[in-house]
Amino acid sequence: MFTDDKKGIVYHVSTLQKRIFKIIHEQVSKEFGIHPGQVPMLFIIEKKPGISQKEIADALNIEPGTVAVMLKRMEKSGLILRTTDERDRRVLRVHLTQKAKDALFYIKDVLANLESKILSTLQESEQEMFLKVIEKINKKLDEEFPLREREVKC
Repeated sequence: MFTDDKKGIVYHVSTLQKRIFKIIHEQVSKEFGIHPGQVPMLFIIEKKPGISQKEIADALNIEPGTVAVMLKRMEKSGLILRTTDERDRRVLRVHLTQKAKDALFYIKDVLANLESKILSTLQESEQEMFLKVIEKINKKLDEEFPLREREVKC
């Protein structure tokens, strides 16, 4: 429980997420002009080259129209290529460019350093407990508030 003088877990998790996004934005945007919201999309496309826009929307649990706008910006920035599916011309397949692959290499390094800094504030036993608690919370929230039924696991 929380009171006016003691903030609750939602406040702290939200603040932590905002801080992490700000750090990623400052470091990644300078180098590659990538917004933090585009980072998960890059990882999904890397894992499944040729993924459709609809599959990306399902994986990120966002509207297909939002994905289309994001991909248009990413294409304009030279991060992705969209090609028409050979079997179904209504479907666009998404691929990373070399620029995006270079960016992902850099992003992975930024994320690894950030995670290391975050975990360095905790002792090893606290790190393990912290991860277990986060996994437990995520599992419970997933049971109570599931994402889309057709979510794609990437």
